[in-house]
Amino acid sequence: MNIDRNAPMAARREIIIAAPVEKVWNVLTDIERWPEWQSDIVTVQLEGGLKVGTVFRWKAKGLAITSTLREFE
Repeated sequence: MNIDRNAPMAARREIIIAAPVEKVWNVLTDIERWPEWQSDIVTVQLEGGLKVGTVFRWKAKGLAITSTLREFE
């Protein structure tokens, strides 16, 4: 996947989590439950299944954001 370095906004963050990878994957991919553990996110709506091309809309810190799932590894 190519990342557009000239995009209006891009974000990246890395942390070390002391948990089995399967558990972390399950939490991260349960997108509609993000507001339960990310206090800045107030709503999330997944528009389809968890697959490449699916759109989800979410609101955080007063911003309405539309994201598209692009790649799973």
